[in-house]
Amino acid sequence: MSEEITITDGMPTEQPVQAETTTETVPVVEEQVVVEVPVAEQAAAVQETASESTTPVVIAIPTPEEAAAAEAARIAAKEERERKRAEEQARRQKEQEERAAARQKEQEERAAIFAEIEQIKANNATLIVKVLEKVKGGLRVDYKGLRLFLPTSHTTLKRISDDADLAGLIGTDITVHVIDAKLDEQGRTAVVVSRKKIIEEEFYALVKPGDTVTGTVSAVSAFGVFLEFNGMEGLIHVSRLSQQRVADPTTLYKRGDTLEAKVISVDKEKNRISLSRREFEPSPWEGVAEKFPVGLRVNGKVKRLTDFGAYIEIAPGVEGLLRNADITWARRIAHPSEVISAGQEIMLQILATDEAKKRVTLGYKQTLPNPWTTIASTYPVGTELQVSLSQNTPKGLVVRVSDDLEGFMPRGRMGGFASKLSSLVPGDTIEAVVIDVDGADETFILAPKDTSYPEGEAPPAAREPRNSQRRDDRNDRAPRESRDRDSVKIAPELQGQQSINLMDLLSEEERSRLRS
Repeated sequence: MSEEITITDGMPTEQPVQAETTTETVPVVEEQVVVEVPVAEQAAAVQETASESTTPVVIAIPTPEEAAAAEAARIAAKEERERKRAEEQARRQKEQEERAAARQKEQEERAAIFAEIEQIKANNATLIVKVLEKVKGGLRVDYKGLRLFLPTSHTTLKRISDDADLAGLIGTDITVHVIDAKLDEQGRTAVVVSRKKIIEEEFYALVKPGDTVTGTVSAVSAFGVFLEFNGMEGLIHVSRLSQQRVADPTTLYKRGDTLEAKVISVDKEKNRISLSRREFEPSPWEGVAEKFPVGLRVNGKVKRLTDFGAYIEIAPGVEGLLRNADITWARRIAHPSEVISAGQEIMLQILATDEAKKRVTLGYKQTLPNPWTTIASTYPVGTELQVSLSQNTPKGLVVRVSDDLEGFMPRGRMGGFASKLSSLVPGDTIEAVVIDVDGADETFILAPKDTSYPEGEAPPAAREPRNSQRRDDRNDRAPRESRDRDSVKIAPELQGQQSINLMDLLSEEERSRLRS
């Protein structure tokens, strides 16, 4: 039994415990640490407490047997805790070992699968994978628990793939080729696969030139329409969209339209399919020779200009070529824009047709008055007139007589005026005189009105006759001199003429031989 001490009025007394007296005992609780306080210290604490309060305090002091039992319980609780701690450590150690073993097994399995993939890649073989999910840049696929990557560009043969193309493959099994396989020092794998080659082989086994296909417009550009069919894209070039010329494909088709097209060519190496829609329309060139006979005059619209001429539409889908030489009669032009412009409607004459080659040759000047037919009477030799410089060439000057007529000034006919050529620019006005005109040969030769040499400057000395004087320009009608050994003298009645031809230099007998 514990001894009970009652403290009253600050002094301890040994009295029996009354019913109303409060007794505090220290219970023994399992795993509770019991701190034993010496009796002397307890008494001092009781004395201090009694000095502050007059309330009686009863402290239970354990007996030696109780203290021993409490100590035994404490030791037993400690041992139980240590046992449990040891068991927990053993359990955790076992789990760690199991996880390590599982990781080791997984790494070995992954290594074996990776080795298999490397062998597949080396043999250029295929493998079947399951598409798991869409990720950035492509799809995540699975092969025997190993995650692989399928890029978007290797998922389909389309030029541009959208999310719908990728989403439709999720959850399906597809056949792929391995294009890259890497293993880093930490054992992590990076495998990239592709199904592009497989789709190509399947596609090209089914499609050949001449086939008619139906597809969906996937894109429209200035140069044509991209048509998707059987997982592949083909191009309908703008020139094959219609029998008529199409300026802007976007005005005819839009993305999502369904079209029929004919396969024109298949290029497996460049992975290109050329398509056409022209075959679904009647050709506007059928019977073109009967519709546009040579000599017929028709109205046409200038479609486009080139350096060598202009293309003129004379009927829907039928364009003819108007060459620079057939634009003006007696005026040299460097570009057709000097006379006509795109969009202009003009009268033309049919010069030639070729239905097989789809060609029509047109003439514009043939519908205009020909100045060469009246030039001899309009500008007879000796006529003085003002001309403007069009072009300064090494052979002479091309001069503008009127809007539709040009003449030529050979350097050999300029005399002292030749010293002024370096200072002349196009547009300068020149006083000129007609020295030779021939409408049949389309020749119009002029010379400066003032051919005198500056004061103090003498004309160059006469040169010995040369073997031949080559005519540099077809309009330069300067007289030719014969070789000395064939000396042909100019008849007195021809001397002094400004234009002499070869027949004038021959005798009657020689002329007769030439005619025969």
